[in-house]
Amino acid sequence: MSRQLKKLTNSKIQSAEGKKNPYKLFDGGGLYLLVNPNGSRYWRLKYRYKGKEKLLALGVYPKVQLEHARGALSKARSLLKSEIDPSQVKKACKQAFVNPEHSIAYLKGMSSGLPDHYQKQKGTSRAIRDNAEKFLPETECKDATAQIRPMEDSTFSASLFNQVTQLANLGYWVWDDVEDRCLYASEEYAAIQGLTVEQVMTQFNTVEKDLALIHPEDRDRFLEISEAGSHEIYDVEYRIFRPDGEMRYVYELGQDVHDESGKTTKSAGILQDITERKLAENAAHRREQLLKQAAVLARLGHAHWDEIKKEYTSVSEEYADIFGYTAEEFLARFRTQEQDMTLVHPDDVASVKAFDESTGEQKSTGEFRVRHRDGRYRHVREILSYILDEKGKLIESVATLQDITELKTAQASLEDSEAQFKHAAHVARLGHWYFDEVKQKYLSISDEYAQIHGYSIDEYMERFNTLERDWETIHPDDRQRVKECYDQHDRLSIEFRIIHKDGSPRHAIETYRSIYNDDGKLIVTQGTLQDITKAKQTEIELIRARESAEIANSTKSAFLANMSHEIRTPMNAILGLTHLLQRSNPSIEQSTQLTKIKTAAGHLLSIINDVLDLSKIEAGKLALEESDFQIDSVFSHIQSMLRDQTEKKQLTIEVDRNDVPFWIRGDPTRLRQALLNYVSNAIKFSERGKILLRAKKLREQAGDLLVRFEVQDSGIGIRPEKTASLFDDFEQADASTTRKYGGTGLGLAITRRLALLMGGEVGVQSSPGQGSTFWFTARLAHGEKTEQPPATTKIPLAEEVLRTEYKGTHILIAEDNPINQEVAKAILQSVNLSVDIAENGQEAVDKVRSTNYDLVLMDVQMPEMDGLEATQIIRSMTGHRDLPILALTANIFEADRQACREAGMNGFVAKPVEPENLYSSIIEYIRKPDPET
Repeated sequence: MSRQLKKLTNSKIQSAEGKKNPYKLFDGGGLYLLVNPNGSRYWRLKYRYKGKEKLLALGVYPKVQLEHARGALSKARSLLKSEIDPSQVKKACKQAFVNPEHSIAYLKGMSSGLPDHYQKQKGTSRAIRDNAEKFLPETECKDATAQIRPMEDSTFSASLFNQVTQLANLGYWVWDDVEDRCLYASEEYAAIQGLTVEQVMTQFNTVEKDLALIHPEDRDRFLEISEAGSHEIYDVEYRIFRPDGEMRYVYELGQDVHDESGKTTKSAGILQDITERKLAENAAHRREQLLKQAAVLARLGHAHWDEIKKEYTSVSEEYADIFGYTAEEFLARFRTQEQDMTLVHPDDVASVKAFDESTGEQKSTGEFRVRHRDGRYRHVREILSYILDEKGKLIESVATLQDITELKTAQASLEDSEAQFKHAAHVARLGHWYFDEVKQKYLSISDEYAQIHGYSIDEYMERFNTLERDWETIHPDDRQRVKECYDQHDRLSIEFRIIHKDGSPRHAIETYRSIYNDDGKLIVTQGTLQDITKAKQTEIELIRARESAEIANSTKSAFLANMSHEIRTPMNAILGLTHLLQRSNPSIEQSTQLTKIKTAAGHLLSIINDVLDLSKIEAGKLALEESDFQIDSVFSHIQSMLRDQTEKKQLTIEVDRNDVPFWIRGDPTRLRQALLNYVSNAIKFSERGKILLRAKKLREQAGDLLVRFEVQDSGIGIRPEKTASLFDDFEQADASTTRKYGGTGLGLAITRRLALLMGGEVGVQSSPGQGSTFWFTARLAHGEKTEQPPATTKIPLAEEVLRTEYKGTHILIAEDNPINQEVAKAILQSVNLSVDIAENGQEAVDKVRSTNYDLVLMDVQMPEMDGLEATQIIRSMTGHRDLPILALTANIFEADRQACREAGMNGFVAKPVEPENLYSSIIEYIRKPDPET
């Protein structure tokens, strides 16, 4: 290097000592000749490359003699090409005072010293000249330029330069800031953006189009950094979108080029694809975050221990947090071994010391308890790894500490659960087993499994280890069924009998599942076996008890049906004869006596009806009907039926329907029956005042109604302790109540059963002397308006209609009881009807075959042939399919009525026969006679 150039160089360096911006000079081959100290540090820290690329852009420290440096660099290049040992290349670089930390990225400084193929610029003499003119006096520039110009002959190989840029995935560009267009783009620059050079120069050659390639989230930051200052080099990382939609990370380095007046004329720079590095960095960052998160979740901390000083050198926050401290607090309080041991549970100190001193292995693991800041002890697991010096002396240990308190708690809970399970399995006589389906023998069985069979584990495994022998433990009558289940190879449960060691059969239930390998081959079955002998015996006893109860219930039903028939038959005679006597102009005294007879008989009949209703409900033979009706009609009917009783006691019944719909759907008969029970009791226990009959809508949902019905009286009231049992069968508030007011205590019980059938419940509110309010709820529905049936025909009207319009109608009565024959015949003859009598079913069939009757009243229970069989025969006879046949029956069960319908009967007349009901039924079913006949 000439004196003038050396002087220029030293002067430039000295003038730049305090300057912030780095600068550089290049030789003709693109290598640094000098940089100022700040610049040297900047490039060393900013960019690092490995391998041959590093040597292709080596920077030379400022005070290097040019001739010495160029010779050494030439030697380095030769060594590099000949693939000689890198250590010799390094040695040559040292001789040239080359900074080995520089990289290919330093070519960014070649903003106006580009290779030959661009604007025919050779070497970097112009770059040196331009830079010299900025820092040196004008008189010195000419000499400096003259000294540097000879270097123009030393050109950098374009092919080598291109190879370097390809290896570094590096592209470069030049931009015309005056015309705002791209002047030059290298192939690598275009390829990084997924474009061709032609596309860059034609389609993306303006700032607006060039910015469109940048990720929208990075554009503002890119512009801010690139426009920060026109005299400084800028570097920025950002994302771009290629035309195919692929996103890439890039690094850009650029600088403005100015003319002699300082105006920016061009800018140039490099673009490097750093996607792989960025993705790797992101992945590394994610892994680091995951590791940190995992450490926090796992309560895993680490610490470094100086084995020479016997103290901590550092602890992580997670490590300190296990003890309830921050890392700073922990090191301040527990740095030394003596302090550290105060945190260990006293019972574990000895084992921890022994564990800490066990350095024979490279790693060691131990579990112990430590004291938390809150005073409670925590379980921890520690893993120690040891660091030795070159002489094998222990100098440091690294501890990994994990809080395993929850794990220990879970283990203790699991052990407790296992103990409880074993105890439960023992109590429940539940055993388990594993069976090898390949070797066809047991892998293991539990003690309970063996004991169920009467053996110990060893005994059972010795005698029944194989499948062939195991079949011997199953009862012979059950083996085939069990085998068929096993052949299905599925998860099943099956009951069978086993043969105990003592020879007795035991009932067991087995559940098992099959395990297959990846090829679908059955390899193992496992399951449980439970001894259910006691449960089976109990089940058998319950079945027998249920069968006995069903038999008893059936017997009870048959008894009640028979009792109904036997009681109602004489009651029919009593009430019928009383009716006839009342119509025969008795004396006043006789009329009074007949009224008393009828009242007593009616009371007896109501008791019988209550008992039978309760029995029907208990037997599940009372079915609710569904029909649309007016709620007001139910209330009116109750007022009408009880009018005589209320007028006699000077009581009134007031009705309040509130917001209950006018038309509702449900069972009006059972609703009326429940309310009648309440109102009858209210009348019985009230001497004055009024009785309120109310209905309230409690809830409505999707057309369904929950209605509360109340009956409030002003009677004697009930003591609170008695209200709870009022709705039990045969219960009354007081024994004196029965003596004074009568009754069986069945009315409220029946109401409760009816309310339950209607989806509701019952209750009462009462105070002695203040009256009572009885209520029940029922689930009903909105009804639809229907044509109201004609009003019930009054007795004189029905009787008059029969007498005048149906005179001479021929009726057959099939009845075996002479008194009932006499009563029925008299009642019908009193309205001018013609009546024949048949004493049994066979006689009724014969009479129908020989005589043309208008209607048949058929008793159901008769000797020789009952009414059902007789009706079936009559229906099979030609011309008698439409003959009205009404059942005369004392049976009230629905099953009996259904049997009558199935036999072909048209309707029912219940015994005891009430004349008004009989007259109305005949008018409903009989054909009106032709007046001409």
